Amino acid sequence: MKLILSLLLFPLACLAQNNFVKVTAFRIVDPDRIGHTVITGFIDENPYLGSRIQAVLSEDERIANGLLALKKQAKSWEKKPLPMERGNRSAQLRVPNMYVVQINRKSDTIYTTYNNTSIYFPDEEAEYIDPGNYLNGLLDEDLCFFAERNFAEEFASYKLDSIPASTICINYEAPYGYTRKGFEKKILPFQRISTDSVFSRKELSIEKKFWINSYRMKFEEGVLNTIDAFYINGVTYETHVPFTVAGIALNDTEEKLADAFPCSLEYRYWGGSLYDISRGYYYMVNLEEGRGLATFYIKDKRVERIEVEFRK
Repeated sequence: MKLILSLLLFPLACLAQNNFVKVTAFRIVDPDRIGHTVITGFIDENPYLGSRIQAVLSEDERIANGLLALKKQAKSWEKKPLPMERGNRSAQLRVPNMYVVQINRKSDTIYTTYNNTSIYFPDEEAEYIDPGNYLNGLLDEDLCFFAERNFAEEFASYKLDSIPASTICINYEAPYGYTRKGFEKKILPFQRISTDSVFSRKELSIEKKFWINSYRMKFEEGVLNTIDAFYINGVTYETHVPFTVAGIALNDTEEKLADAFPCSLEYRYWGGSLYDISRGYYYMVNLEEGRGLATFYIKDKRVERIEVEFRK
């Protein structure tokens, strides 16, 4: 009998362990922003993370289920009308937060007012006042910290990490300031050249791109202007040509990047799409003396692409 019971419970246990659970908390960075009354207005305008909107992920099933339960329970709380002004650029922001809950194929959104004091229902244009601080009591330490951070103040003093241009190396040589001939003489001849037609409002121009393995380079006014390097899983090249930025290479982990550039990685998911903040985000690092910018693109917590823009 015990064996039969164990066999019956085993698939149920596996099913419970395989639940897909995700809570994404979103916040408007600057509470004094005007022009929209609800956070969704800012998302529709610019659906990317950065200096306007920040977000954080949680996979806590307790929080996910608790948020859904609170949304139902909220209808028994005190109700107050919260009408929204539309089409008014001086409209005051009233609903700066939202929590998107996903459990398997089920998805729901909970909108909250400042400090999570009430839950807002857009279809009713009304808020339901949280009588016992239940919402904040439900959140874990990470989500509470996220809800309380003064992002506007933090961003005012936010500075990216900086590195010398000489730390950007291809085949162990620093190509900053190289012409095409200088590059081929001191580093490697280019393997191929591609040509694209670029249309602008005024004219048609031809843009040349120079390739070594999966590294694409462009020259402007005769001098190396950009390096765009891609990691392609499973692809190897006949000639191994290392490319590093201050010791960071393609396919390195996000943790290694964070150790190298703690200031630049202070805010996670920078530049990621609000519709899936865990993929396709990036971090930036300045080159010293105004010599450019390096951008690290992340996929599945690894460096998928490195783009370097040189300035004279």
